[in-house]
Amino acid sequence: MTLPEYTKDGIKWTDLPKTFQEAILLARKLDIYYIWIDSLCIVQDSVADWAQQSAQMADIFSNAYLTIAASAAKNGQEGLLNRHKLSTVNIEHNSKAYTLSFRGIERHEMREQDSTPFPEKTELTLRGRAWCFQEELLSRRIVHFTKDEIVFVCREATMCECTARWLPRFKLPPIIGTSHRTPNAIWGSVVEHYTRRQISFYRDRLPGLSSLTRLFEKSQDRYLAGLWESHMPTSLLWWTEHGSRPELHEGSQSNPPSWSWASITGGVHDPAAKPQALCDIEEVAEMLNARVYPTTDDPRGMVSGGHITLRAPLLPLDRMWQKYRERKDPPYCIFGKELPGLYNNGSLHVSCGPGWDQGHQWTEDDICSCLLDDTAKLSSSLLEDGSDILLFFLVIRTAYPWRNYQSVNGRLELQGLLLKPFEAPEGVHQEAVEAPEHKLVFVRVGMGVMELCKKDAEKALERFGDTILTVF
Repeated sequence: MTLPEYTKDGIKWTDLPKTFQEAILLARKLDIYYIWIDSLCIVQDSVADWAQQSAQMADIFSNAYLTIAASAAKNGQEGLLNRHKLSTVNIEHNSKAYTLSFRGIERHEMREQDSTPFPEKTELTLRGRAWCFQEELLSRRIVHFTKDEIVFVCREATMCECTARWLPRFKLPPIIGTSHRTPNAIWGSVVEHYTRRQISFYRDRLPGLSSLTRLFEKSQDRYLAGLWESHMPTSLLWWTEHGSRPELHEGSQSNPPSWSWASITGGVHDPAAKPQALCDIEEVAEMLNARVYPTTDDPRGMVSGGHITLRAPLLPLDRMWQKYRERKDPPYCIFGKELPGLYNNGSLHVSCGPGWDQGHQWTEDDICSCLLDDTAKLSSSLLEDGSDILLFFLVIRTAYPWRNYQSVNGRLELQGLLLKPFEAPEGVHQEAVEAPEHKLVFVRVGMGVMELCKKDAEKALERFGDTILTVF
């Protein structure tokens, strides 16, 4: 049947998948007369309708009486009550025969924290999908039908059939108005939770979160491809451990700028989500201008590109790249999965000089540690014979590590972005890559930290502090 026929004649009960049928029966039992099912209410394979409807999901889920989640179902045919088979035992009581059904004891995760970077359990199919994240976060009440039991979650408690102590398993970041945390910190947690979930199409990474942005909206603030202008430039310091940057394709409606976390795949860490052991943090970068280019009617959805212009210290790195086998041999620059102080054998060690002072080289105590957005792509290029890739370190903020805060001759930490000169790829919207008046144009390739002698760091910051550049 076509959409007009469904609209005119309705949908036959037998045409509905088992999960839809059981959800409707549950709604009737609760005396609820209206139900919203995304795949019935949104035209499938229509980018325009997805953009329009996804922007309204905040209203739909936040105003719903109850959200029904088939959390263990892999498709619409498995139904809500797709449980493991129960064991039975026959007993006699007061001369009457009874059959008792029971299940095995389930292990419930009790700890608030876990040793892994992402403690949330995602073995439930629905809870691993990025599109379901904002639905779960916005709902006032949600019932999860799992293979073992029914779990009820609201903003006050989480309860399952055998205990009310399953909070960590369904833990989500707080929303505005329900936490003492700042909106910046809450948004950082939202990004971290959301980006570690699976999404079928890379282009949906921004649309999948667009509806939730309404809760964080405030006057005179702008939403820029996953980042809030009021949180910038610090929010540019996100990083990924296992990400990759997809190739741009001609005619694609989704080409987020390199400074947006939406430009990469994989889980993202946000600098505001967790406190850092630093003091006297000072932003040294100033954002002068920013623009993104939406490709649908939803201004918070897909973008074809964008750019930001900043005034900040831009430190050149020596272009002579060579792999060092011994990590103790300076000068060195570390490209790997962990930040300073957490060196691991998986890090790629390559040598480079400071690049801004021919008479100065790194000392054994100096650190330049960078996390690449796409480790496989850039690291292999750096180690090619005769590689002449130019890289720059854009300083966003400075801070003193706690361990030497009181030291007059201590060390200064510089946090920033790893950049390389920009080359406009084919197929990108021309407006999105218009050259600015100045010629310093770059793309982001990573995030990093330098830790230098305070005197050397201040000298470099003073020399390059007024650099104006644009990042696409």
